[in-house]
Formats: sequence, C-alpha cells, structure tokens
Amino acid sequence: FGTRTSARKPSFWLEDVEAAIAGLDRPVGRAEGVRRVTEIRRRTGRANLPDHPVVDALRQYRSTAAQAADVPAYVVFTDATLADLVSVWPTTTAELLDVSGIGPTKADRHGEALLALLVAHDRPDLPVVVVGDFNVAPDDRDVWDPAALEGMTHVTAPERDALARLVALGFTDVFRERFNGDGLHSWWDYRGGAFYKRMGMRIDLVYASAPAAAVLDFIVVDRNERKGEKPSDHAPVVAEFTLV
Repeated sequence: FGTRTSARKPSFWLEDVEAAIAGLDRPVGRAEGVRRVTEIRRRTGRANLPDHPVVDALRQYRSTAAQAADVPAYVVFTDATLADLVSVWPTTTAELLDVSGIGPTKADRHGEALLALLVAHDRPDLPVVVVGDFNVAPDDRDVWDPAALEGMTHVTAPERDALARLVALGFTDVFRERFNGDGLHSWWDYRGGAFYKRMGMRIDLVYASAPAAAVLDFIVVDRNERKGEKPSDHAPVVAEFTLV
C-alpha cells in the first residue's frame, strides 16, 4: 500500500482492512490488493441473499459497526459472508469460524452480536407450521358473501394485513396452494341453517414455511364433523406433512 504520513492515530481496523483486501494476515502490494478487491466485489455482486428478516438485521449491524469504526461496510463482512452466515446459520463460535470470511479476529470482535442476531430469528430452511382459528378470512374467496360482510370483523384490512405479515416472513397458506375455489369454508354460524345454506367463512388456517410446504401430503376441511350431533361451529382442518 506504500508509505503514508498522517497525524491521525492509525485505526485498530487497519489490519482488518488489509486482510479483507488481501484475504491474508499480512499487507500486500497494490497490484495484488486491486486483484483481490476485484474478486471480493465479484463474489459480493452475485451473493444469493434470501428474502428473510435476518438479512436486514445483519445488514443493519454491519452498517452500524462500519460507521462506529469509520471503515467501509465490506470490511465488517461482505455480502458473500452474509449469504454464508444465513446458509450455515452458526450457533456457536466454532461454527461461526466455518463461515467464509469470518476468522478469529472477526469472530472475537463480532461473534457474540452475530450469534445473538441469528438466535433471535427463525432459520428460513426450518420446517415450521403455524395453525389455528385465526378468526380472519384471508381474502374474499374465503367468505360466503363479501358484500354482506363488508366492514365487519374477520374481513377488515388491518386483520388481513396482519396475516400478510406471515406471508412476508415466508409462510404459505397451504390450503390455497391446493384449492383455489370459492365456498371452501371451515366455520358456519349455528343460526339460520348457515351450514346447509353454505353461508360460512374459512378462518381456520394452516401456514407453513417453504420447507414444510414442500412436504405437504394433503390438507382437507372435514365437513362431516360439522354434521354430527351437537357439533362445533368449526370443522377441523386436517393437514399431513412428511417430515424426516
């Protein structure tokens, strides 16, 4: 990098800057540094980052750490390292050292914070299923008459927006993955023969993460249970997943 003259106290990050550029624990010549920076940028430009909240959290941490140290963000870690963090999803310091671009110095400096961020989020590759009586019909297909229910509970925009946040986290309404039609309900009022008039709503829902949705065997609303003596106003939704 040549000789520098400066009254400013050298940053303790200087070794990390050189190591990040060189990929080594020693300074290198300018030509080698340029070559390695180009390689870093090439890898960073094609990093495959999932659409997951942990990516935003890691980027925010990187930005804050870089500003505090007065260094470029890539010195903290590159997008390639970020992608590997999400892929490996380390839970210990030893596992963190298996991540590309994380050595002992970075693990010592950032390891505790990085591991805490990962622990605070669900892995995008874990099979997770969220089920229950949500009391919200996801869209107009899921109610017997949208006009009759306009402005009422179960169909308001804030309620549906809350469900949309699950989808934004990567969850899928797996019933709708299999069945797209109208009139497929799971709840009917006791009064006025609503069940036999097909005046119902689909408010009992099964949301699955991508790995779980991929191994869904079947899902069905068991309407026969609603026909029995003194039944619930809900019919059970039965889903089976093949999880190894």
